[in-house]
Amino acid sequence: MISPKKLKFLLLVTILINLQACAYFKKDSDPGAEKDNEVKKLIKKKRPNPDLKQRAEKNEGTLFNTNRLKNNNTNFEFSTSNPLWRATLNSFEGIPLQTVSYSGGVIVTDWWSKKGSSESIKIQVSFQSNELRASSLKISSFKKKCDKIMNCKIANLPQNFNEEIKNNIFDQAKRLKIEDEERKIKN
Repeated sequence: MISPKKLKFLLLVTILINLQACAYFKKDSDPGAEKDNEVKKLIKKKRPNPDLKQRAEKNEGTLFNTNRLKNNNTNFEFSTSNPLWRATLNSFEGIPLQTVSYSGGVIVTDWWSKKGSSESIKIQVSFQSNELRASSLKISSFKKKCDKIMNCKIANLPQNFNEEIKNNIFDQAKRLKIEDEERKIKN
């Protein structure tokens, strides 16, 4: 007969052999290696690529780069080469700007007024495309009137005010585009 100590020993050896055999068929012998690889992939994904050209090629479907998708051209249009964007910034020269986002296609002024006035104006320009067309810009403007106790009322300004701003921007954009074309011809 086998003593209880020997039986326990044989049982322990049998269990260890079975556990070792199960580990043999496992794909990855190091259970922590798979998690480490996943963490490394996540960390690598979060860091932006330091090569600007490669990052620009990845972001081919941005708002102001729709032409790249059509003709597979790798030249990107930046805000300095967009006459509509430059004309809008020129129109708001001297006015404090709250938000300016070329990639988001929006310019928002801060509330501003003439000295001593109780009325202030805020203008938002949303770019629908970078082409020189009337539908390329959407302009919203607001007027805030405050009394001496700082009770303020905000209202939309009339559409003809927005159209006047839009016409001013398009006049400047046309001039800038002509200047750019003349500069290209000279070079």
